[in-house]
Amino acid sequence: MVNIKILAVPPGEAPLEVRKQWVGLTLPAERLPNNFPLAGVVTGNPVKETGGYAVVPSVAIKELERNNLPAAEWWKIHLSRRAKHLVFDGSVCEPIY
Repeated sequence: MVNIKILAVPPGEAPLEVRKQWVGLTLPAERLPNNFPLAGVVTGNPVKETGGYAVVPSVAIKELERNNLPAAEWWKIHLSRRAKHLVFDGSVCEPIY
């Protein structure tokens, strides 16, 4: 387990204004292999496999609530209850050791 700091707007299917709210947050995460299969948060369609970091959704959303309640509410409404992780692309975050 490592903490990550989100440095740039993560790619994804969530609206841009919602994704912008992750920038600057520090979250506990697990490093994922480059070939980890991913699905879009809105459509559930497979997306390009990429290396990144997995965060427990409830932990990520709780941290987001501290910065931007409307963005956190968007995730509560749209994120599938089956989602085990929110994945942040490795290009938009840095590990903090």
